[in-house]
Amino acid sequence: MFLVSALMLCCSKDETVPVLKLQSITNDAFGYAGGLGTIVMDSGGADIMAESSDPDWLRVQVRKNTVLFNVAGYTGDAERKAVITVTSGDIAPVMVTISQSRFVGLSVLVRSVELTNDRREQIVEVVSSGQYTVKITDDPGNVFSFRKVDEGVCFSTSHSQGNVAVYARATLIPEEEAAESVDITLCIPEKSMYDYILGTWNVDNIDNDSAASVTFTARVKPDSFNMYVNAEGIQNYPVLATFVNGQVTISSGQELGVSGDRYFSLHFNGPMNGSGTYIYTRPGYVAWAAEPVFDESSDRISLSFSDNGQGGSAQARTFAIWNCGGSYFNFGSGSPVVATDVLVLSRNYTE
Repeated sequence: MFLVSALMLCCSKDETVPVLKLQSITNDAFGYAGGLGTIVMDSGGADIMAESSDPDWLRVQVRKNTVLFNVAGYTGDAERKAVITVTSGDIAPVMVTISQSRFVGLSVLVRSVELTNDRREQIVEVVSSGQYTVKITDDPGNVFSFRKVDEGVCFSTSHSQGNVAVYARATLIPEEEAAESVDITLCIPEKSMYDYILGTWNVDNIDNDSAASVTFTARVKPDSFNMYVNAEGIQNYPVLATFVNGQVTISSGQELGVSGDRYFSLHFNGPMNGSGTYIYTRPGYVAWAAEPVFDESSDRISLSFSDNGQGGSAQARTFAIWNCGGSYFNFGSGSPVVATDVLVLSRNYTE
């Protein structure tokens, strides 16, 4: 009898089957914003593994007997679920279902809009669980507008930058009471002084009406421009104008280009030590310069060129572009296309 009992006890001990148990879980239901959670397992000291049925939004990681999981943010219109399966060798697995509620409210991917001369529209992507309205507020100049598009909201302006930055605010207001409004900053930044120069200028004052307009294009930002003097025969031969210390500067001795046997060049004429008239063809010897001046009453900017003093006793009095035959500065076989003692330009700096 004693032998039989001993055998029964021995068999009962050998047939003990290990069990994987769930000890605790922080949370199995999440809102659309997502979040972090942990699952603590009792595995009897054995190593555990974990796998997510949808790792794109429910990611898992194991540390000893704990499963860490991360629920990503969600903008879908229906609840979603995924399963975390915890295993340990041949032990029966434990499956935990994690749910996430549908998105409620507004999700805005870009909350600031900066519009420039080159870009007058910007789309802000919006995901909404319901209808919403858009209001532009704090827009003193009434420069911004909007329209709804498939992706969200397209903000636009018909105005270019002025001499100050322009700010406004737009608010997206959802109809659902549980959703919060979203503010968006709108901005037209102040242009750099270099960018103010770019474009076509009116000629307000020039001798003999020798040029109707002057156009500046970018040469090497932010240090130099191509300056096209729109006069007969030289429209395709730009003058180099540099931008130094906030001034547009035109230096002497420029070889502008060749067409057949015609050579186009720029030089200055002027006195030395206050007397005489000299031809300054040496590159960079003398120069004209003009500092941009703003007139806020008319929204215009002007450039009035004059000698900048870099030639010392040599003064750049006359700005001259010549058409010479055979070589540059061959004045005996050429004639001036432009020769002027004054050059005043202006243009609007806002639209």
